Amino acid sequence: MKFNIDKLEYVNFAKEEEFEEMGIVKGKNKEGICFGETNRKIEIKANNPNSVLLMAEAGTGSVSTFITPNLLKISNSSIVLDFEREIYDKTSEHRKKHLNNEILLFEPFSDDNTLFFNPFDNSIIENMNLEELSDFAFKIAKAIFDGNEIGIEKDLFVLFILHNCKNIFLSNLSKISLNFEQFLDFLEKIKNNNSDVVLIKHISKIQKKIKDEKEYVKNIQAYNSVMKIFDNSKIANFTSKMNFRFEDFVEKKVTAYLSIPYETKNIELFAPVARVFIETLYIKLRQKSNSDFIYLYFNQFLTFGKNLTLLERLETAPSKIVPILITNKLYEKIQTHYSEIIDFIENRVKYFVVYDHRENDKVYIFVNNFLNKPIKVYKNPKS
Repeated sequence: MKFNIDKLEYVNFAKEEEFEEMGIVKGKNKEGICFGETNRKIEIKANNPNSVLLMAEAGTGSVSTFITPNLLKISNSSIVLDFEREIYDKTSEHRKKHLNNEILLFEPFSDDNTLFFNPFDNSIIENMNLEELSDFAFKIAKAIFDGNEIGIEKDLFVLFILHNCKNIFLSNLSKISLNFEQFLDFLEKIKNNNSDVVLIKHISKIQKKIKDEKEYVKNIQAYNSVMKIFDNSKIANFTSKMNFRFEDFVEKKVTAYLSIPYETKNIELFAPVARVFIETLYIKLRQKSNSDFIYLYFNQFLTFGKNLTLLERLETAPSKIVPILITNKLYEKIQTHYSEIIDFIENRVKYFVVYDHRENDKVYIFVNNFLNKPIKVYKNPKS
């Protein structure tokens, strides 16, 4: 890609001696995420990344020239958002055989599925008191509803989880939907038979927010429309148990592929599950000290919704967890359709990688308008 340096009002090309302060290294023997190569086939890598945003229009090769090469070279534990098993088929066997990774495949509609995940499995919540469980359930609710709730949906979710875990010592994401009449009976039952202050507090919180019966019905319907996803027999089976520990991503080398079919209805079905999986990973590993980076390859992450919880985690995630956000929507498209998340991206992403081999003006617009501040970027002018 050729650059006209005169157009870059806020940018100058970095000198090689400035690479270190930018967290950039060169050479095949250096560790880190590889962004690309110079015209002399010297790899350019980030050896201490916090987060990366790769913007590549469809057809410019983000999978074949960025994700796949890094997965074939870097042995660190990884989570990969995949479509139609494209990345899994190209990299999983190599990672298992040559990089000594255990492989997990999330593909609930296939007999090949090897990943089962219940965020409320006893192995995850056994040491939580009700206050801690309430806080954990609320974070999971944020990932499920992803900023699309109209009122009390997250509160309903927390209430049902608390009740199930306390009274039947079992909970998962299926079969926690109720119609309005059932919900009223449920509230009455808790009031009459349960003196736990945490549950009563949540009921009071809900009743303060909504007093009109029509609003109750509307909110319960909105809640059920999302939670019915987890009543699907395949998804219910997938979320009924755990067959791994999140700590395995730190203590061993594990790669989990979340494989999603392209059909819109399946993306809508799987998106909340993928968001919950990623959120639980962040929560469980928050206090874990690990020497190796864990890479999260979020391919086409905007396909899975606004991902507000994920973007918040760019700032609060453990330093050794590295989100790599990959989208085929360039800046002006993100600004148009996802204007509410622009601030998250601008303030939290450390490295921006732009793949666009057709219209350089988009790169100039991206750099000058998106960053709008002095910043150093490197691109070999001869490449």
